[in-house]
Amino acid sequence: MTIGIDFDNTIVCYDDAFYQAARERELVPETIPHSKNGVRDYLRQQKQETSWTELQGYIYGQRMNLASAFPGVDRFLQLSQSKNTPIYVISHKTKHPFLGPAYDLHAAAMQWFQSQDFPWKPPAFFELTLEEKLQRIRTQKCAVFIDDLPEVLQHPQFPDNVRKILFDPHKVHHTELETASSWDEITQILYGS
Repeated sequence: MTIGIDFDNTIVCYDDAFYQAARERELVPETIPHSKNGVRDYLRQQKQETSWTELQGYIYGQRMNLASAFPGVDRFLQLSQSKNTPIYVISHKTKHPFLGPAYDLHAAAMQWFQSQDFPWKPPAFFELTLEEKLQRIRTQKCAVFIDDLPEVLQHPQFPDNVRKILFDPHKVHHTELETASSWDEITQILYGS
């Protein structure tokens, strides 16, 4: 069984990063929810879509160091390695932000990934488009793919023979997809432990 895993918001948790960076830039009040969605929702309510877009580029580029891994990712990777399960990190993101300084988002993501104290770091692919990501899932012959976006897993070009697991830690998606809200739950689903 080869497993593919998305990167942003699946391996990487940005909740504290977005809150901290938004507070540093005085974009949000202290009272908003300490989450990426809390920051996004507040800025959109304030008609600050440009600030939201620039903040994303800033976090995904210069301030990846504020992000953390979701709890349980390390245990999942360790168990996968012990079972000789092939794992691939397969993500899609632009090379540079839409607004603001031209940070290399792929390099920042890879640097963050390499800096983590994971027991094992599987190969990582950062594709430029969703279509390239879907092709990479096929090329790597993934039997399972874990992603936080239902629209990726339900895309018409998503490979039919791949088991889809929606990672939904905030329990905001209502879908027929197989869903897990934590990495411990994913470990239980795939390994029974």
